Amino acid sequence: MKLFSKSIHLFIPLSILLLSCQSNFDKRLQKEAEEYTISNCPQTVEEGTQLDSITYNTNNRVYTLHYSVNANNEQALRQKGNMLHQLLLNNLRNDVNYKEVKDNSVTFCYIYRSKKSGCIVYKTEIKATEYNVTH
Repeated sequence: MKLFSKSIHLFIPLSILLLSCQSNFDKRLQKEAEEYTISNCPQTVEEGTQLDSITYNTNNRVYTLHYSVNANNEQALRQKGNMLHQLLLNNLRNDVNYKEVKDNSVTFCYIYRSKKSGCIVYKTEIKATEYNVTH
């Protein structure tokens, strides 16, 4: 019984420490997303596509990149959405800049809105179970 009691006493502080580290990571990522948006957005990523903002929701651990697209790119997104998901997934798997974020199993969300109407043209999420697959 004493061994079990000692194990519980070690487990509880360790759990609190891990949750604290997770919380610190989430708060830092949220702050970095806000600062990046303020400093760098809007930003043209390719002709007709602009990164408007980046957000991070600490509650559901979703890192969202918000884009707006012109009419030509809107049309392409509507026609080739499945291909875009695979392209975004491949880019994310190979992007070393997001290593720490990926190591923390954050979900990435990509939202593309029409510049003309403001409506969502394409939205996809990529979860850790997708991008952490080893080849």
